[in-house]
Amino acid sequence: MKRQWRWIWLAGLLSVSVQVFAEPTLKPPTVGPLSTASLLQTLMGLGVVLLFILLLAWFVRRSGTLSAATGGPLKILAGRSLGPRERLVLVQVGEEQLLIGVAPGRVQTLHVLREPISVESVNAGGFAERLGTAMKKGQGT
Repeated sequence: MKRQWRWIWLAGLLSVSVQVFAEPTLKPPTVGPLSTASLLQTLMGLGVVLLFILLLAWFVRRSGTLSAATGGPLKILAGRSLGPRERLVLVQVGEEQLLIGVAPGRVQTLHVLREPISVESVNAGGFAERLGTAMKKGQGT
C-alpha cells in the first residue's frame, strides 16, 4: 500500500513540475523578478533539484556502494572516554584485538589481547540495557 502512495505522489509531483516548467503557448505579461509567479517557479525548481538529490542518495544507499568502503578487516568494537580528549578504543584487526589509547596528537597500543573478547560481551550492559534497568527501578519492580 505504501508503494502505491509513493508512485501516486511521484506522478503528481511530476505532473505539477511539467505544468510549471512547460513552455506557455501565449506570451505571459512581463513580470518582475520578485513576482509570485517567478518565486513559485524558483521554488518548484529548487524542489525538483532537492528531490533529485534525495532520490540519488536513496539509490546510492540501497546499492551499497558506500558501505563496501567502511567494511574490511578493521573494526572498532568498543570505546570508552577517559577525559575530555582521551579515549580507550578496542579495535579488531583480522583475528587480533588491540587496546589503543587515543589522546590529542598521540595514538598508542596499550595491550594486544591474547584471547579475543566476543562482541556480545563487549556490548552487554549497553545503553538500552541500562535504560531498561533504570525504568524498572523507577516503576518499583
